[in-house]
Amino acid sequence: MLLLFSLAAGQNAPAKGGIKLPTITITGQAKYLIMPEKPPVVRERLALVDAGGTLLPKIRRLRTYPTIDFEPALLAPRSGGCLFGWALGASVSMIFAREESLFRYALVLYSRGKLSESDARLERLLREYPDCQYAPESLFFRGQIALAQVKYDAASKFFESFLERFPKQALRHDALCNLAYARFKMGNVPGTVGALSELLAEFPNSAKTTEALYARAALRFRRGNFVAAADDFGRLAERASNSGLRDEYTLWRLESLYSAGKFKDVLRLCRAGAGSFKDSEMEPRFDYVWALALRSAGRADEAADLFARVAGVFADRDVASAALFAKGQIDRERGLLGQADADLTRLITRYPNSPYYCPALVNLASLRLRASEFERAKEALISVLSGCKVNRDFMSRVSYYMGLVFASENKPNEAMKHFESAYDNASEDEVKAAACLGCGWSSFATGHYEKAASFFDKALSLRASGGTELESLFWAGQAQLQLGQARLAEHSFEQLVSSAGIGPRLLLDAHLGAGFAAFLRERWDVALKHFEIVAKSDWPEDDRAISWLRMAQCAMHLGQYASGVKYSERATEGTSLEPVLCGAGFIKGECLLRLGQRKEALSLLESLADRFPGCDYLDEAKYAVASAHFEAGEFDKSIAAFRGILRDFPRSPLVPKALLGIANSSYNMGDYKMAERNYGKALDSRAGPTDQKSALYGLVLCFQRQGLLSQAERRIEEFLERFKDLRTAGTLRSLLAEELAQRKQSFGAIRQYNKAFESLTEAGAGEDELVRILYRIGQIMEEAGDREGAISEYDQLVFRFKDNRLAQMARLRKAHLYAALRRTKRAIAIYSKLAKEYPDDAEVAGVALLKHAQLVKKTDPDESLRLCDDVAARFSDADVAAESLIVAAEVLMGKKEFGAARDRLARAKRLGVPSDKKAYHAYLWGYSFFLQKRFKPASSALLRVRYLFPHSKWAAQSLLLAGRSLLKLEQPGEARKVFAAVVRDYPQATDAVGKARAALKSLSGSD
Repeated sequence: MLLLFSLAAGQNAPAKGGIKLPTITITGQAKYLIMPEKPPVVRERLALVDAGGTLLPKIRRLRTYPTIDFEPALLAPRSGGCLFGWALGASVSMIFAREESLFRYALVLYSRGKLSESDARLERLLREYPDCQYAPESLFFRGQIALAQVKYDAASKFFESFLERFPKQALRHDALCNLAYARFKMGNVPGTVGALSELLAEFPNSAKTTEALYARAALRFRRGNFVAAADDFGRLAERASNSGLRDEYTLWRLESLYSAGKFKDVLRLCRAGAGSFKDSEMEPRFDYVWALALRSAGRADEAADLFARVAGVFADRDVASAALFAKGQIDRERGLLGQADADLTRLITRYPNSPYYCPALVNLASLRLRASEFERAKEALISVLSGCKVNRDFMSRVSYYMGLVFASENKPNEAMKHFESAYDNASEDEVKAAACLGCGWSSFATGHYEKAASFFDKALSLRASGGTELESLFWAGQAQLQLGQARLAEHSFEQLVSSAGIGPRLLLDAHLGAGFAAFLRERWDVALKHFEIVAKSDWPEDDRAISWLRMAQCAMHLGQYASGVKYSERATEGTSLEPVLCGAGFIKGECLLRLGQRKEALSLLESLADRFPGCDYLDEAKYAVASAHFEAGEFDKSIAAFRGILRDFPRSPLVPKALLGIANSSYNMGDYKMAERNYGKALDSRAGPTDQKSALYGLVLCFQRQGLLSQAERRIEEFLERFKDLRTAGTLRSLLAEELAQRKQSFGAIRQYNKAFESLTEAGAGEDELVRILYRIGQIMEEAGDREGAISEYDQLVFRFKDNRLAQMARLRKAHLYAALRRTKRAIAIYSKLAKEYPDDAEVAGVALLKHAQLVKKTDPDESLRLCDDVAARFSDADVAAESLIVAAEVLMGKKEFGAARDRLARAKRLGVPSDKKAYHAYLWGYSFFLQKRFKPASSALLRVRYLFPHSKWAAQSLLLAGRSLLKLEQPGEARKVFAAVVRDYPQATDAVGKARAALKSLSGSD
């Protein structure tokens, strides 16, 4: 039954048969960007209206890395030797030792610039004489040769090896210098810093200390290790030989501490060193850094004054424009937008060649956007585009602001181009996120919801802060709702609801969106909570009425029908919206039906047509009335009501469901032909996939009921092809197979069951369902007389599902079949095994023992009797106990122990003889007297069988024995009547009839 409906806020037509999401209405200036209670530009944090983001201009970078250049020095020749040993020619090996010859010859080659040959000699020396006295110098020179050959990686390894192998060697200082140089050239900044630190620690007063200390400070600053860099610059300032260098190092120390966020330290040092910078070349830069620290420490007024001093006193210096730019930012942060505009205008006017000229234009544009001066903002941005050579980051901001300008003019396509350009040029995630948000708004405004959702998701993935994230979450949820992605939408809105810093209006919007998404997902309890928050808010009365109505829907779906009635009544208070009043009546009627107040509910639902003739829910009201009749079993009335929908609302989306309602009602009335026609109409209508599946399913059942089994099979194939629903197709095949089995069409039944098994297996059906099919196939084979085939089928079942309950029953059936095929030993083996495996299971062990007893009844009556008594004792509460006592009675009768046999029969009667064994039980009771030649009680008991069980197969035999008993009692007249009754009443019992006729003939002859 269709129960879903919703209303959009007072202006959107309600949906039929489902929820219609609220349309985002664009009124005046583009609402997708401009919120009614805010200026036409998104909040500053979201729009990134600062040209530099939320930061002031960055401190300029240090100059490039200082050159670390250590000239390699050759070792001096040893005393008593000659540096140019190569001049000795062939006599070298006679004058010097072999390793010394190699070393000296390598030096000669090195001095002549033959670096590769020299390196080869040194490599050979180290390979052949690794521990000789020349090994340290050889390893050191190999490093210097690698440096000269620009093989910095190899040089680094040689010097590292040298320092590790020869920690006390005199060349350690030079090796550390060269190692730092090699690592620097490789771009290994951490390694360079490490080598310099080791050099400074071991040789604090060497000629290279100042150079190494400055290089380490610069590298640490570059790596962002500002605190350590500040310490190094402090040491340099202490070692400086003149005031100019000391001021330079001190300023770098201040900038390092500022970059490290040590603003208090910067302020302390600035106060202490202000005098030394007075009237110096560094004074403007010193004051600028001091002002930056003041601003970052939260002392904006002092910072602004100091920036103003720098811009005024040092107006002819480059730092003046930077100070003006910074002061403009501070004024803007303090809300002094006019003063900020004046600062930036002054910068643009006085310093057209300043590096801050273009950023100032962009900031000026952002200020004007914030003041809704869109044309003036546009002019500033055009000036940037026409007169500035800006980098990609600045271009991204310019493009973003241009997008905002076009969005304010309600030109989403133009805005989209600029937002996309902003994203392409931006390197900072904040700007990229804002650009993505702008692209999403533009796409949403033009109805491209999928594209909008992807932009909002991308904005969220960039992890933007504050307003950007909140807006992205909200609009991502809206786009997902429009796309029907309720789960994703609910997740977005739930995140938004739990976000910190969200405004009250956006919070209520988020609750409303979360409620819609949860409603679509049929999470009625969650939707109810969200709608309740909106319904109890300070929103306008009509909006709150709609939320009460949605709450009524949720309560109805939750089965809280009394609450549904209450909420629907609340929805009608204080509103005149006809869709709300009609919808409330509809929901109230549905809830009253569920509460059992059928008369009042039907009266209310049927009255809606007269009270609200233009209401869009009249078809649903009539559908509810028809469904109520159907649920009450009033199928003729339900058919009439469903036909009313077809007549009065031919374009309603409920038409397919009405056709299904007529078909279902007809099917329940047994009119399968009429049901077939309406299922066909529903299938051919504009029904959705679910209704089409229901119609096709119903058609299959109709064909089965009418015996049109081939048509039913074709429809099953169509069902599978159209809907790929293997599970339902398997169920339909099982129903068809059972119908074929009932009609004794065994081959067709088995074929359909096999197909059902394949479909259900592929669909992942449960084990029990699959086992039942295999078991049923075995049964059908048994019924068809194919005992070997049945045994094979049961074997397959046991092999695949050995632990299933039906697998044990299949083993029992298999044993029964072996018994029927006279394979007694195999049957007994299975019975015995089952009895041992399941000793407490009456259906398995009890039946197995009983069948075992029946098999050995003639060959081993004592064993048979023992087994029967065992079953009766162990399973006294089960039917099998009474059956075992009946078999025991048979055994005892064979042993002519008639009293004991009747005792077993009496016990069976007390336990409760199964209905299908009662006639046989009564027959055995009389037969025991007959065999004992006690003909009077025998005739009485046997005649009683015919009286109590006239249709039993034992009735004819009982009459025959009763007639013989009467003959023995010399009552031929009564005997003749009994024999005649056998011939007359049981012609199908041919054996008994033949014997009765012979007895009658004998009686006639004697007469």
